[in-house]
Parts: sequence; structure tokens; C-alpha cells
Amino acid sequence: MPEPPNRKHIISFILFLLCLLFLSGCSLNRSISHKNFHARVYDDFVLVETTAGDTLSSLSEKYLKSPHKGWRIAEFNHITKIIPGQKLIIPLSPLNRGGLEKYGYQTVPILVYQNFSKNRAEKMTLTENDFNAQMRYLKQNNYHVISLDRLMEFLDYESPLPKKSIVITFDDAWRSAYDIAVPILKKYGFTATFFVYTDFIGGGKALSWNNIKELSEAGFDIQCQTKTHRNLSIPQKNQSIKTYFHSLETECAYPKKLFKKMLNKDCRYLAYPYGETNNLVIAVLKKYGYLGAFTLGGESNPFFTDKFKINRSVIYGNYNMEQFKHYISVFQKIDKMPKTASKTVIENGTTFKTAYFLKKAMAYENADELQRALFYLNIASALSPKDPEISERISRLKAAIGAKSHASFIKGKTFYMQNRFNDARNQFLIALRYDPDFKPALDYLKNRLVPKAYISYIPGKGDSLKGISKKFYKDPDLDFLIAYFNNLETESKPLPGKTLELPILPWDVNPEKIDIHEEILSTKQLLKEKKYRSAIDVSNKILKIDHSNKTAVASKNQAYYYIAMEMIRNKKYFEAIDTLKKISPGYEGVDDAIQNAIQKELLNAETLLKKKQYAASIDLSEKILRYDRSNKTAKKIISVAHCRRANTLLFRKKYAEVSKALKTADPSDVCTKKLRAALELSMKKEAEAHYIRGVKLFLNEELQGAISEWEITLKLDPTHDKAKKNIRNARNILEKLKKVK
Repeated sequence: MPEPPNRKHIISFILFLLCLLFLSGCSLNRSISHKNFHARVYDDFVLVETTAGDTLSSLSEKYLKSPHKGWRIAEFNHITKIIPGQKLIIPLSPLNRGGLEKYGYQTVPILVYQNFSKNRAEKMTLTENDFNAQMRYLKQNNYHVISLDRLMEFLDYESPLPKKSIVITFDDAWRSAYDIAVPILKKYGFTATFFVYTDFIGGGKALSWNNIKELSEAGFDIQCQTKTHRNLSIPQKNQSIKTYFHSLETECAYPKKLFKKMLNKDCRYLAYPYGETNNLVIAVLKKYGYLGAFTLGGESNPFFTDKFKINRSVIYGNYNMEQFKHYISVFQKIDKMPKTASKTVIENGTTFKTAYFLKKAMAYENADELQRALFYLNIASALSPKDPEISERISRLKAAIGAKSHASFIKGKTFYMQNRFNDARNQFLIALRYDPDFKPALDYLKNRLVPKAYISYIPGKGDSLKGISKKFYKDPDLDFLIAYFNNLETESKPLPGKTLELPILPWDVNPEKIDIHEEILSTKQLLKEKKYRSAIDVSNKILKIDHSNKTAVASKNQAYYYIAMEMIRNKKYFEAIDTLKKISPGYEGVDDAIQNAIQKELLNAETLLKKKQYAASIDLSEKILRYDRSNKTAKKIISVAHCRRANTLLFRKKYAEVSKALKTADPSDVCTKKLRAALELSMKKEAEAHYIRGVKLFLNEELQGAISEWEITLKLDPTHDKAKKNIRNARNILEKLKKVK
């Protein structure tokens, strides 16, 4: 009787058969059939094969319930139009409400125009040709002009916007905007918002109510810019706090009533005259039901912008196209980001197989784009619901997302406690990028990092409104403010234990009594003695009493200018620029001094580049760009420095760092092109070497070692199909061997 085969022989035989299966290239991946395929709808996405007649609008209307969301399909699939036979993925829920990306976040610029002329440009007046050229540039470069309501959905972290979204606004209600600008907007299919102050309407060069009604019916948005266009942020001369407060009520309430009467519409948003506001103004606006208000801060707006301090940028009549481009930035870089693998994204193909989506998920995971990776894994899971490997990958990825978002949040809280608010903000943004529903991070961004307009106070048993007012405002007669903002009668007593909101006033309500004439003489003497800091302190003291005192303003400007010039002589260029920016607009010599300081720092950056101090050169150039965002020389230095530094990293096979450097370098630069080609070739060669080592280990029955080598292969070349297939087959063999044992 023959001896039965021992256990070792059985294992060797199974291993031999599985090796044959592996070498034959057999794949166990599951896929869906393509026969008669048109659309498959799942809970979170739709897979569509387009047919004749499909458009972005029609697909958007069918699956996203709105014809205006076609841009979401276009951006996700990297297309501009529909071609029959395309295979598209339509996410049914927004994937990126805040416009957060790996290296920064989306911002929305808001442009402000006032007056127009056929051919004569002035500071506040654009020519017809210049405005047309600007709108043409926006159209040709695929900007999306959006309404204020869509902007607010973005600021509320509810809905994403197209990547290149922009808002166009007109101030003051000049008739020339109706005659010249509106036909140009219609030509390009753009909308806009008109902020009007009601006392101006119907004047000689102003819009009439009939003009405004016509604009409203044509789809243009009409909103408020107060009643009289006075500066809301400061009391008028000799105005008491109470009189000033009641004047704010009139400025904010009257336009709302008039809009209801003349247009049968509510005024929901307000543009601050001269862009100026304070906490009391904001409190009044909220009391009257405004949803947001706009300054002239000159910056673009991320989703965490305070809705009552939304930035706008004035486009002046003497701007050239380069200056115009400076104000339409739609992305803000985050300086400090975690080290990640290089980003490799597989573009949409022509297949809806499970393997295809697994490959895309891995590419995004390697690039640290974990939400995208999870989305594609969920698609793969829907197509192959019984595949345990996919379920396991989803669980691992969710755990990684939770860990990374929590770690960034903890870092953010630490920075917040250290009053390092910019660093804290960046960490909270990273936490939200990993997990868009991480509510604690959102709370810090939207609430705790925004300056409060109120102090919360819980009254005790014996408290009265006058007593609370005396305690906080040093004036019992301001009890009317506490009553107003807490819906109380002035003579009533607050309920013990019920929280009151006390508006923070924007100035000292009981300023010290001073002799303004004597103080002005003092500032002049201090300037002669070159005691510039003291001159500024005295000027500020005067301006607390007389907010628009021209002599005090002039003295303050002069003192800042002299301080800045001294800083430039001492080679403290950035400090000088910061000081110069404190000077009132239009002060002679300021713009030239700022440019002079920037040129000095550019020379320093170029010197560092020549000395091969690439990191220092990049840091300095990036700092220059924070002061002059369109500076071409600084951008060129950054590109060259990144490329030259990347060359040295490539020699040391630091591929992730090379890839990161290339993303910042100018893609049209010869050095960048050569380096990108060299990087790709080097990574593929090394990937192939690891792949071959894996095959050798596999044939020697060292399965775990083979898997490790192939995983390295995929990190170097995520498109390596053989390595992916081999890993899966090797893991299957290990599972079968475990069962035999």
C-alpha cells in the first residue's frame, strides 16, 4: 500500500498550481458588463455613458435636479463639453464644499466698479473699451460670474462653487453703468449686483427707479448701500452716541422699506460706504435682518470669511490688464503642509471596471487626497459588493482619515492657545480637507477665529441695565443699547441667569478731555525733533476726539513715512512696507517707496539663488509675493530655485520631494520640462527593478517579501498593472496557505 502524501508535499503542490495561475496572468477582479450600458444610479453617484443629445445641463438637470450644476460634472471629469460615448462619473453630493485642496484653498474675488465713460478714463471711471477687455478676459479664461446668494451658500460651507468663481458689483447707482457696462455684461452672459444708496436714485447722473426695475427684471441683483452714503463707522461731528446709533438705524432700515415699496423685494445685503464698518454697525445690520455686508478690503474671500466683512476690490480706471489680473486670484496657498507622496492622478478612461476605480483610489491615496480615494473605493465597492478586500481598504482608509484630521485639529488647538492664529487656521483647514464634516475644526474657523462683536454677560440678582452699562461702558446712559440688542424695555430688569449680549463699542465712550489745538502744536514739534512714534501717539489721541481732523491725519502719515524711510536705510524692507501701508491712500511717494523696498528684496533673493541657497531664495521670493502678488521676477526666482534644487534631489532619488518642487516650478520652463521627464524615467526604472526583485522573491516562495517589493513598485509607478495584479494574487495564495495550515 503506497504511503499517503505528507503535508509538506500537499503545500508544495498547491503552491506550484497557484504559481502557474499567477504566471498565466489570471486576474480575479470583477467588472460590470458594458453591453447596452447607459446609466447606473447608486446612492452617492451615477455612472453614465453619454448618448447623442446629452449635454452638461441636461445631465445636471436629470441627476443633480438643476440645469445650472453642469460645471460640477465638467470639473470632476476634467471635461468642457459632452461627446457621445463618454463614460462619466456624477457625484450626487458635493465633494468639496469649502474648495479645499492639498496646497491651499479656493477664494472668490469680488470686483467693484463705479462710473464709466465712452473714452475718458479717470481714477473712478473706466472706459468702455477697458471694461470690455476685462470682461472678455474673464470669459476667455473660463471664469464663472456668480450671484451673491451662491456666494453666501459657499460662505456658509453648504455648497461648492466652480473653481474660477467671481462676483461683479457696481456701487452708487451711476447711470453710466446701465448705459455702458450692462450691454457688455449681457454680451458675455454675465450677471452683476448693483449696490445703490437711495438718496442718489433719480438724480441727474444716477439710475432712476424705472432703470432699476428694468435691471431687476433682467436678472441683475439690486442691493443696498445705505440711505445717504455717509461713513457708517464714525459719528458725525458733535454727534452723541445715542444720536449716532439712531442715525445708523435710519441708514440701514430706510432702504429696506423703500425697496419693498418700489421693487417689492427685500434688501438682503449691504455695501459699506467707503468700505468702513465697526461692531455697532454690524450689530444693527443683523438686527434688521441683513444676511451679509461688504467692505473694500482688496482681498479674495475663502469660505470662512466673516459674512459681515466680505472683501471687495475696487477696479480703478487707470489699471492696465496686469493690474486687473492681480485682483482676480481664486486660490490661496497654505505655506505649511504635511509631507506627502507625490500626486499622481489617473485621468478618466473608457471603462467602468472595478480594477479601474481601485487604481484611481490608490493614485489619490498615494497623493494624500484621501476623500477622493474614498469616493473611488466606494464606487469599486458598489460594483463588487462582495469583495472583502475592498471593504477592508475602505475601513483602513476611513481610520486614516479620522486619525489625520484629528491630529491636524489638535495641532490647530495648540496654535490657537498660543495665539498663533494663522498657523491654527491652516491646521483646521487641513483637518477639514481630510474630513469635510469635522465640526470642531469648522467651529474654530467660523466662530472662534472671528473677532466677537458682543460680550456675553449673565446678570445677577441685583443687576439693572444701568448698572451693567456703567460697569462695562463706564456710562449708565448707554443702557438703551443693552435693551435694544436684547429685546428688553429700557426700564425693565434683566432676568438673573439669562445671558445678555453686550455689543462691543468701536471706541472709548468716555475719552479723556484734551485741548486739540495744543496737541496739534505738540505733534508738529515732535516731528521736528524726529520723535515719530510719539507724534503718532498724539495724533491718535486727537483722532479719538475728532475722527476726521486733517492736521492729525497728515501728521500721522508724515511720521509713518519717515519711520519707513529709516527702516529702508537700515535694510528692514518688509517692515518698511508694512509701515508704508498704514499711510492714507494717495500720499505722495508711498507707492515708489514700496516698489523700491521690493526691488531691494528681489536683489537679495537673486543673490541667494546664485549662492545655491535655494530654500532661502524661495522663502524670500514667496514673502515678496505676499506684498506684490503679480511680481514676475519673484515668480521666476521661485521656479528656477525649485527646479535647481529638485535636480540635486533627483540625484539622491528623493522622488516625492522632487515632485513637490515641480508643482511650484513654471511648467513652461525648459528646466522644469527636462526635470519632469527625467523624474518619470528614473521612477519607472526603479519601479521596474523592484518589480523584478518581487518576481524573484515570489518564485523563491518568499511571498511577503514579494508583496513588499511590488508595493514599492506601485508607490513609484501607480500605473504598474502587473504589480497590482501580482499583489492580489500573492495575497490570495497566502490566504489559501493559511487555510491549509
